[in-house]
Amino acid sequence: DEIARVRHDELREPLLDMICTASRCLMQLGYLDTARKTLAQSFPVVGESPGELQRFRKYVRSTLHLTAEVFYHLGDFDVCISAADQALDCNRHYKGLYRFQALAYFRKGEKDLAVEAMGTALLYETPWEKPALPGLRALYNGFCRARHGTASLDELHKLAGVTPIVAIEGEVKAQSNATQSENEQETSASS
Repeated sequence: DEIARVRHDELREPLLDMICTASRCLMQLGYLDTARKTLAQSFPVVGESPGELQRFRKYVRSTLHLTAEVFYHLGDFDVCISAADQALDCNRHYKGLYRFQALAYFRKGEKDLAVEAMGTALLYETPWEKPALPGLRALYNGFCRARHGTASLDELHKLAGVTPIVAIEGEVKAQSNATQSENEQETSASS
């Protein structure tokens, strides 16, 4: 609540930077629930007016990107996809975000949407960075193979450069959601 009260213009930008940096560190250490709670503190600092949202747009995008990552690792794929969609609404040329969106669709069993997300990434994810295109194409092809059952989640993680994070906090929720989703995929595959 203390963070939410900070409204002084001189402190808002450094505070938002600190929130994003702290959240990323917490996530990488496995404190996913704490990272989630820390990220939630950024929105009251940004404010709600269109001028404030525009002024702090890069922090809104960073917060949404990190939110997508955190919820992917927590196993809440719907929130991951929603946060990714919101960040992409701010700017569709968003490096690294499409992969979490596609992985979340894949984990939900929505393989066609995963392929579609990566196809969109080929068009919009920093197309001016020519060295990045072969990696995006390889990831897109990986999702195409996975749609037909010839690529695994581990292979997709490797192609995406995503190392699954084991939660120190909230581990039971993350494991139960992931297990439930994978069981549903196996059930639908065997039908």
